[in-house]
Amino acid sequence: MPYTILLVEDDEGVLALISSALSKEGYRVFGTTGTMEAEQLWTNPGSSIDLLITDVRLGGEDNGFVLAKEFVAAHPDVPVIFVSGDRDCFASPSIQLFADSPFIPKPFEIKKMLAKVAEVLAKTPGTN
Repeated sequence: MPYTILLVEDDEGVLALISSALSKEGYRVFGTTGTMEAEQLWTNPGSSIDLLITDVRLGGEDNGFVLAKEFVAAHPDVPVIFVSGDRDCFASPSIQLFADSPFIPKPFEIKKMLAKVAEVLAKTPGTN
């Protein structure tokens, strides 16, 4: 059974690119551009999520750190990978919960992102 990844990215082009790359690697991907849709996906009884990948800046009021905090409260053993073009996004003291979470700065090479996903999933006991 393939790993299931919840991908949250507000840029539809980037969402499509990452989703396609992950799918080609054999991952099952639930992709969305907003936090409300993401929450609906992870609370759906039929969707067992193995990894959350979220952009930090999701546009408007949406925030990847807030999303991840809510997700981790519901799924404490599931890892989170953050992506962002803002390399200083971890500077805020309120983000300490995710200080050890992987961060992939934009722009990035798809191969490097895929390697990080594989690495994180391999290190996570109980996924898949």
